[in-house]
Amino acid sequence: MTIDMSYNVDKPKSATAPSNPISVPAQKPLTHIAQALRESIDAALTAEHLLVSAHGGLPPRCDTIKDFPMQSLPPLSTSSPKFDQQFERRLELKRKNDENAAKRLQITVQERTVIYGKVLAWCSDAIELRRRMMTLCKNHLTTDGFDGPRAYKMLMEHLDGNVEDRSKHDSKLYTTALEMQQKSELPNGCSASQFTTKAYAWIVHILPNLPTEFKDPFAPSEHIISLLPAELRSDGRDLERDLRKTGEWKTTRREDGLMHVMRRCSKLVEKVQKSEVPTKSVFVCAMPPIEHNLAQLAAVAGMPDLESTMTMVGAPADGAGTCGTPPFSFAAAAAGQTMFCKNCPHKEGIQCWRDPNFSGTLPPSVWLNEPLRKEIIAEKKENAKKLGVPCKNVSAPPKSKIEAWKQTKAEREKKKKKEKEEKDKGGTPAGAFIDGLIDIDDERFGESVHMVGVPVPPQGGGGGRH
Repeated sequence: MTIDMSYNVDKPKSATAPSNPISVPAQKPLTHIAQALRESIDAALTAEHLLVSAHGGLPPRCDTIKDFPMQSLPPLSTSSPKFDQQFERRLELKRKNDENAAKRLQITVQERTVIYGKVLAWCSDAIELRRRMMTLCKNHLTTDGFDGPRAYKMLMEHLDGNVEDRSKHDSKLYTTALEMQQKSELPNGCSASQFTTKAYAWIVHILPNLPTEFKDPFAPSEHIISLLPAELRSDGRDLERDLRKTGEWKTTRREDGLMHVMRRCSKLVEKVQKSEVPTKSVFVCAMPPIEHNLAQLAAVAGMPDLESTMTMVGAPADGAGTCGTPPFSFAAAAAGQTMFCKNCPHKEGIQCWRDPNFSGTLPPSVWLNEPLRKEIIAEKKENAKKLGVPCKNVSAPPKSKIEAWKQTKAEREKKKKKEKEEKDKGGTPAGAFIDGLIDIDDERFGESVHMVGVPVPPQGGGGGRH
């Protein structure tokens, strides 16, 4: 049987208007992405009245085709003088019912084939899934029909994933995003939109996809309250007591209660927000290595400033790098501070030499090291370009300091030579500890101290600033 496409003329033209493209990845996507794809797919099918057919139901257009109820007719009597007329009428009614059945089949095959075509187009990147569909969905009901509901089911199975099927990478993304929210805080005076972005991400992306459930049903609401900036902690405690007392957070659908809590917190933030709103979160402690894409993590955690806050020298411009591997680090950072080098943030009061706003004097040991000096200046300019700010010039140390450093260096080399001679004679070098010392102003001071064993002298110790 050939599909009659004329049955499509009843549909409004707006139903087939192009919408945002849907692209299904070859591999099972992250849970929140899969959920968004499922919603987009169902919305696209609903817009063209195809969702019922996609679930294997009879197309709604078939409901308008009504059969005559043959069972309501009285039995025929061969002795009746009108037997021939009654028999002929029944044959005509049956013919019309058969014709209706053929129309319903035609509409069903047509819609299911249209669904199959749409699903196949959405799976252009999932080549293996497409090939399975092409093999398993052909010759459906008719020789030229395709099983759209089966293709739709295969697509949903590709996107769906229960707790057992989820990869560690998938599950870890949401626990990491939660950890990032817990280990960061919004600055005082932040805008209500900054708060709602973070809280909304918790409700929509993180909470539904966590691999575990909270024992305390109020815990998800409590987390939203904990996202308030430090200046609103007291108000947050008052709000928590009020919510526990009134039970406003208890709703049939959990998300409705959480949205209510978010709106109440947002009103508190709105009252104290400043006209010039800070744009960065404050990271208050170190994070372990993270294997996820930084931009992806920022989106899931509702922290769009995460990428700029964690920007470091050598980081890919498109944010395609991963956290926890060089050059990214989740070390504690001050509000709005950018990671200019691998040692950022430095101790309080110490400005990074690669900060575009640094206009001080470099130590003699660094200034006289021409390759290092050029590297610092070049990275300083690059950071200024990234941030869109002017790059201030650094100055050379005074001549007296340079001469003093040269003298110290000469004495150090002389002492080193003497110790080597003593060692060659079989003696114990008196200055073994001195060999390992680095000038307090040298950029290398304090680097990788956790990886290098340093001999400790019998008397005395050491300290430094980097």
